[in-house]
Amino acid sequence: MWLDLSHLRTGSQPITIAASVGIGRLVVVISDDARAEIDARVDGGRLSLFDRDHTGTSLVDRIERAGRAGGPSLMLTLQAGLGSVRVQRAAEEGF
Repeated sequence: MWLDLSHLRTGSQPITIAASVGIGRLVVVISDDARAEIDARVDGGRLSLFDRDHTGTSLVDRIERAGRAGGPSLMLTLQAGLGSVRVQRAAEEGF
């Protein structure tokens, strides 16, 4: 699953998204100016939140990323059974 959130507009409330895959890849792309609170879990595989990479089983990570004025505010809950979860900035290359 590929979620491109890089073109979301700013609103008065944070945007809350929960996404999961049983088997496979979950890739989320956010804009460079987005503020993000991310809770992610992978039962077995790879977890990559920006520059924080983990490989193995029972992977859990939480990150808060500051944004810039005018950028969207995101609250993401992400999960994969077997596979990977990756969150990247729009400027980064593919997975």
